[in-house]
Amino acid sequence: MRLPSSSLKSLGSCLNQRRLFLTCLQSVRNNSSIFGSQFKDNSTQVKDDTKRILHLNVALGNDSLVAEGARTFLSSLTSSYSVTELNLWKQEDMIHYNADHARSKMSVLKGFASEGDAELISPVLIAAQNINLMDMVVVSTPMWNYSVPYVLKQYMDIVVQPGINFRDENQSSLDHLRGRHLVVFSSAGAVFDENSVRQDFMNPLLSQVFRLMGFDKQEFVFIQGTSTRSREEAVMWTKGEAVRVAGVVNDSIGVTDDKTKTVI
Repeated sequence: MRLPSSSLKSLGSCLNQRRLFLTCLQSVRNNSSIFGSQFKDNSTQVKDDTKRILHLNVALGNDSLVAEGARTFLSSLTSSYSVTELNLWKQEDMIHYNADHARSKMSVLKGFASEGDAELISPVLIAAQNINLMDMVVVSTPMWNYSVPYVLKQYMDIVVQPGINFRDENQSSLDHLRGRHLVVFSSAGAVFDENSVRQDFMNPLLSQVFRLMGFDKQEFVFIQGTSTRSREEAVMWTKGEAVRVAGVVNDSIGVTDDKTKTVI
């Protein structure tokens, strides 16, 4: 059981303070919460001034429209930042999680965890703490069956943990995690509008889950009708939207004269 190598790199020197992260195994009882208790967030104890971006890459290829959009957006940012990319189709970039982990998690939250439970759930809690270190999340994903591909849903199910990423008692974001950016590039073969019998569950799901974690400054580029649009027109539109969204984010960050990028 280990944290994916890319996540380990993104934490850098912060992982030298692993003991701080592991104290999140402490749980706080709350009778009004869904889980009955919650973990403790310690990310503020290791956060520094580096601007960090997490790119959740679910694109099916480097030449896909969502991949083009994400690349154009990142290259159009004008502030200094460090990018960690997780390709969720790669096993080494995914956190292992199964029914045993879920049982260990509940044992910890209920206050009767064994040493084995704590060890098993530790990489999951570190991953949850890691996303708290991010100032922005960029998602590039196609639509599958009106929602997100299973690897993206699995990632969200693993890293979103009560007390670490959100306030469980009232299902709201933690005060110190609010004001962060979410940028989503998504695509669908069909067109979704008010006259369609189809419904987009993908973007509302991403919006709600990441808003819960404090990523409440949200921008969505939904590339629709890809089955009937020409490649040239779709790429041009996507890149134009990516530049526009980058402008919105640049204005929000308020830094325009220092462009330094580190990709991990």
